[in-house]
Amino acid sequence: MKQVQQMNRVQFNEAEALLRLGGDESLLSELVGLFIYDFNIRFKELTRAILTRDFETIRFQGHGVKGAARNLSLTGIAEAARRIEAAGEATDIGRARSALEELKAQYHLFTDVYYRERAGLKMID
Repeated sequence: MKQVQQMNRVQFNEAEALLRLGGDESLLSELVGLFIYDFNIRFKELTRAILTRDFETIRFQGHGVKGAARNLSLTGIAEAARRIEAAGEATDIGRARSALEELKAQYHLFTDVYYRERAGLKMID
């Protein structure tokens, strides 16, 4: 099993996720697809909430992304989502904006590497 890494930081612990799923790679692939679908909805909600300073929605959506990411061992995404949730609780719009940018970066990093590996393409170090 592989661990997707970037800049020496584990983003996705595939072995851990598969262990949770009894080794079912097909189920993992399906759950990643569902996560991506859900993430895009939540990201739009987070963006809207930050623009309107809706701190309860920021907290709520951050919490939801964090939980879904942790279930799939997506550590980078989960950490950025935790920061969004905390920013919502603290009513700190600056921290929320910063964490949203980190969340977006972590998401793109994960999806880029995940799909490249599935296609058999190698990352250049």
